[in-house]
Amino acid sequence: MSAPGPARRTYPGAHLPICATCGTQYAGPRPDCPVCQDERRYVPDAGRQWTTLAELQAAGHTAKFAEHGRDVLGIGTTGPTTRPLATAEPLAPSPLLAATGIA
Repeated sequence: MSAPGPARRTYPGAHLPICATCGTQYAGPRPDCPVCQDERRYVPDAGRQWTTLAELQAAGHTAKFAEHGRDVLGIGTTGPTTRPLATAEPLAPSPLLAATGIA
């Protein structure tokens, strides 16, 4: 018998809709994504798609944090594909969080 993996946290918002193109999560179902309404945003040929945190977790996606230097933290995801959300747009650099000491 193999050892159990890390316990998954259950979040109150795990079933709230997430735009599969930009990754923005909303407080409830909606017909559009205001972020993706911008004409400069890529929209897949299949049209707008939605997912939830629960669906992403069930598919094996997890959060990933990696240090990129002193006070610089990379924030991303890992999972069964290189792109956790259902788009064909190229991967962007991972978001970085930098501690500046400015309050």
